[in-house]
Amino acid sequence: MRRPSTLIVSFLYGVLASTPAPAADFLRDGILTIDASQIRDTSDGENPGRAWEAFLPFPAPVTVAAGDSLHGTIAFGSGLLRLRDDGGGFFVVGAVEGFEQLIVSANQPGPPQQSMVDTASRFTDLRGPALVTGGARLGNINDNGLFLQVVEDFVGPTQDVFVSGITYRLDLISGGGPFTFDGLDLRVLAEALEVTARPPGDLAYRTCLTGETETGVDGTEACTAVEGHTAGGANSGLDNLRSLAISADGTSLYAVSGFDDAVAHFERDTSTGALAYQGCLTGETESGSMGSGACTEIAGAAASGEGSGLDLLQSVVLSADGTSLYTASVGDHAIGRFDRDVTTGALTYQGCIAGESGAACAALTSATVSGDDSGLDGVRAVVVSADGTSLYAAATGDDAVARFDRDPTTGALTYQGCITGESESGPTGSGACVAIASAAPSGADSGLDDVFGLALSADGTSLYVVSRLDDAVARFERDPTTGALTYQGCLTGENESGPTGSGACTPIATSATNGTNSGLDELYALVVSPDDASVYAVAESDDAVVRFDRDPATGALTYAGCITGENETGPAGSDACAAIGSAAAGGTSSGLDKLRSLAISADGISVYVGSPADDAVARFERDPASGAIVFVSCLSGERETGRSGTGACDEIGSATTFGSGSGIDNPQSITVSADGGAVVIASGNDAAVARFDREPLAPAPPTTTTTTTTTTSSSSSTLAVTTTTTSSSTTTTSSTTSTTLPPATPVAGRSLLITDHRVATKRKIELVTALGSGLDPVADGVVLQVFGSDDAVCFDLPTSGWKAKGKAGKRTFKYTDAAFAHGPCKSATIKDGKTLSVVCKATAQPIAFSLDEPSQGAVAVRFGSGNHTYCAMFGGTVKDVQEKKFSARNAPAPPACPAVPIVCP
Repeated sequence: MRRPSTLIVSFLYGVLASTPAPAADFLRDGILTIDASQIRDTSDGENPGRAWEAFLPFPAPVTVAAGDSLHGTIAFGSGLLRLRDDGGGFFVVGAVEGFEQLIVSANQPGPPQQSMVDTASRFTDLRGPALVTGGARLGNINDNGLFLQVVEDFVGPTQDVFVSGITYRLDLISGGGPFTFDGLDLRVLAEALEVTARPPGDLAYRTCLTGETETGVDGTEACTAVEGHTAGGANSGLDNLRSLAISADGTSLYAVSGFDDAVAHFERDTSTGALAYQGCLTGETESGSMGSGACTEIAGAAASGEGSGLDLLQSVVLSADGTSLYTASVGDHAIGRFDRDVTTGALTYQGCIAGESGAACAALTSATVSGDDSGLDGVRAVVVSADGTSLYAAATGDDAVARFDRDPTTGALTYQGCITGESESGPTGSGACVAIASAAPSGADSGLDDVFGLALSADGTSLYVVSRLDDAVARFERDPTTGALTYQGCLTGENESGPTGSGACTPIATSATNGTNSGLDELYALVVSPDDASVYAVAESDDAVVRFDRDPATGALTYAGCITGENETGPAGSDACAAIGSAAAGGTSSGLDKLRSLAISADGISVYVGSPADDAVARFERDPASGAIVFVSCLSGERETGRSGTGACDEIGSATTFGSGSGIDNPQSITVSADGGAVVIASGNDAAVARFDREPLAPAPPTTTTTTTTTTSSSSSTLAVTTTTTSSSTTTTSSTTSTTLPPATPVAGRSLLITDHRVATKRKIELVTALGSGLDPVADGVVLQVFGSDDAVCFDLPTSGWKAKGKAGKRTFKYTDAAFAHGPCKSATIKDGKTLSVVCKATAQPIAFSLDEPSQGAVAVRFGSGNHTYCAMFGGTVKDVQEKKFSARNAPAPPACPAVPIVCP
């Protein structure tokens, strides 16, 4: 019986000394240039094979003692190794068929005296169907060296796999030593082996840094854990990452944490792309010196970050000169400012400006107690002009764009007003903003309802914003001298905002009721190309990447089509968009499911998008002449979207079921370095920053005349070029008066985090779960119940705290109780027919729920509003780090709802 081909990866360390050293964690990244001339034949005449080998010297010798770890990522630069099993069989070890041997050896004289284990050596990413990574096995010392095996199974002959590098971790676990190593010898053997160049724009996954134990060495080992990491990432400084920014010189990366109210700083090596964590600044005491100690507190830091100016951070941006960093706090309705040291990248907090009175910020003259109708209500995104004289912010709650003058010398901001699409914030309401002509109650169908993202043209003459609830892209003309904005209208994918509805916007040809399957349904973010010729956006509900042609002279946009990952919006459905080859019902596991972020490279040839539902980063090639984009490929952290699932994407080496603990679970932000050499994403669920090497554009060849044909195939898609609002209730009485809830419908649970504490006012419960349609909490309120093996607690979210935005079938409900007047739940969001998100922080109102030890087993959630009731079930184990923590994600709908242990009042 033929033995399948085998790969051998060998690490050879030169031993220089044997001197004691303290326990340590050594990180050694590197780049090895692979070349076809390095490949040689290894056949013995009976077993054909080839080998590639190269040596990576360390910058300085590394001495490893028992308890120490040596780890890193070795990149293959601009090349890919192509491995192939041609059916002849190669290299047999033991009784196991078809496996790779990963051998670590040190030529230490004398008898066996040492053991070494590796549970994280893997290829950084795998392109193609041939290889499935297996588990690690520890081997004792063999031939006076250190020995271990990592099993890798081949699928079959005549199948290629391309690899771009390898991640290794070596843990010295017992006896002997210490050993001093001066480098690493990497050897790869396969039956067929060759070198292939990576194309421009190609991504090669490298590694990640995490704030949670589960994704670090004590969990999946996908990432390196930063100092201060915790179970679930809570209070690590990296919990629930939302946005990223890389400095123009490429030396610094910054990330903001929504749950830790923190700004984290990473140093970046511009030659290798490696990141080194430098700490964080936080607005909450739980992540600061009075809590976990992971971050340094800013002046004004408070419990849960409330009123600090950094509560629930959503966005971060750097000024072009690199001297200032700004943040958007949706919890405090505030813009935060930091001075940046351009030499070290270190940040110094300089205060904030808020639309909420009572916060530790300078308050706008229009500020209100809750931030409502101030012009900065729910500020979610910020952008700074290239000339450094203006900052603009998208205020979701006020359907407004706010403007600040910026002092280019000091970075200080001066508020200059806002433009709104809702009457409540305009002259007929609070008077905080100037209203556009189509302004309406709650901003519905105005063209600016629920503004979510914004982008400036490179020439500084245009500002564009996306309206999530109006499915629209709006345009503002900008005065480059003063920074003043003039509203110029919008393009929409929904009929309600077009001529047959409010008439606020010009509809695209595929517009539909509520924008469903139009290609523009629930726009989330957008970018302008560096040449100012194109604007691209992502539509979450249509799983689509949208293109607009831009007139550089006027800034006007012309809709130019979309590419989708879901059948309903593609040719098999509404035919609004071209579909990629892996398109599926609902976009599930297509590589483009629920898009929320995108970025474009400075050379203008690549557009990258992040899919939170598929845990994937997808790449589109862009034609700089026309702006047309073509889907090329994607890399995923979840097996369901990878080779063992739909096959829509290639997998990173640490891919897992549902992507949990992979390092790229739930990407929320994506950015490209100015030099074009790196793409970095923020993983919301893994509390991680993950990096990819990007192949830059090759030197331009001699000019030739070519003919371009636009095609659509199973592997790529080309853009086709085509030229009843509910007001918030004013009652202060909860409408939840029934003693029982109706029979519940099982739904999937997205995530549940419970932080226990011996002091009940320091407990926290955060929930995100799927949801059916038809709820109206403005009229009915919400009752939430959480129960475990012997504990249960009810939360009442009465009608008085709810506000509604949008229209029937497409509404968003927001609950706010900043003073904790009705209980410990500060905020909640319901996207009708999509999700319920609740944050309960017991700052003032105790939480009775307490976790069991050592295992909670399962926690159930039941919530109801009016005649609608739902349940979800989360399974997991209590993590006893500092306080007890229960963290669970991606729970499928239970077969039936569990019995209710108590009756909610």
